[in-house]
Amino acid sequence: GALELAGDHGVAASSTTLTAWWSCAAVVIVCLAVGLPTVRSDNYFLGDDFGLVQHLHDLPAERLLTYFVSDWTEGIYGDQLDELRPFLAFTYWFDARLFGAINVSGYHATNLVLHLLNALLVLAIARSIAPGEPAFAVLAASLFALMPSHAEPVGWISGRVDSLAALFYLGAFLCFVRFRLVNRQAWLWATLLIFIGGLFAKQTIVTFPLLILAFDLIAPASPDSARPRSFARLWPHVLFVVLVVSYLALRYTL
Repeated sequence: GALELAGDHGVAASSTTLTAWWSCAAVVIVCLAVGLPTVRSDNYFLGDDFGLVQHLHDLPAERLLTYFVSDWTEGIYGDQLDELRPFLAFTYWFDARLFGAINVSGYHATNLVLHLLNALLVLAIARSIAPGEPAFAVLAASLFALMPSHAEPVGWISGRVDSLAALFYLGAFLCFVRFRLVNRQAWLWATLLIFIGGLFAKQTIVTFPLLILAFDLIAPASPDSARPRSFARLWPHVLFVVLVVSYLALRYTL
């Protein structure tokens, strides 16, 4: 009987793994179908791309650290922007190291990779929240990949700011979902770290605390939690509120 149960468990685990792989493969295919046409040499730089690529391609690496407390464009457009985006600046700097300053296909490939990673994160979030509905998880990720509002983040190099912010946003949310599901503090600390990184990718990630609050309002409490539901649900939110207030205070001071 024990051997039979172990065998059934092994078959179930193998089936789950196989489902996860084909789900990922399906989402990758959708993303490539959408994004590969943009990775062409004739799909050249456009608009802000010219200024940003020229400004960031040959910066000393240590200069990127200053963008945690200063305008990442350094006023190249005539004004000092109130944007703290060192991680966005890093993507341009890193692309230049990989592809050079004029290989436009490489820059577009980075946009495609960011979009692909975001779609896979949507898949992972959906599978975590509804593990018994793998087909719906693939549908959710595919709809995300195909969403018309993603045209600029995929096709325009400077549009990657939204994809990069989404990468932090979705990554942090996945970690928070896992934190609630398994009640392990490591997932919460991962959420906090990713959220902090996201604040320095694009400032709109300050809405993240509202997302996890909404999730907690509709999601059931973890059965592994030994604390009362109200306290277990409340205290992590205080950390994110403190981070948002600190970030806004930093922006105001600068």
